[in-house]
Amino acid sequence: MIRALVSLPGAEGPDPDLDVEDVIGALARIHARWLRAHPAFPKLYRSGVHYSPEIDTEDWLTPAEVLKSGVGDCEDLTMWRVAELLAAGVRAAPRCIGRRSPLGGLTQHVFVVLPTGKTEDPSLLLMPKG
Repeated sequence: MIRALVSLPGAEGPDPDLDVEDVIGALARIHARWLRAHPAFPKLYRSGVHYSPEIDTEDWLTPAEVLKSGVGDCEDLTMWRVAELLAAGVRAAPRCIGRRSPLGGLTQHVFVVLPTGKTEDPSLLLMPKG
């Protein structure tokens, strides 16, 4: 587990030079190497995990930690999916959007950008039904 040490786009934070997309991309590249070495590890969309937002903390989980817990937030699921695609030779990347919340503060969402420019949102695809 990695505690997030980056700030939202346009926000004051621990290190304004660290970008969420860069950090998730770097971690995804690390996880891609691990996934290539462990080809039996399940694919994200066949793993049985679901999306769940983090409420109190911002911990980024490895794919193995997400699989064990059964849930991940948008960063966790995007990191796993980008790693999976990179391991398969697809040049995917994370994309982070931040916006001001109507209740104050900033919110963020992370999803996958494919080489074609199309996007894929693991959080939407893995949101529990009902």
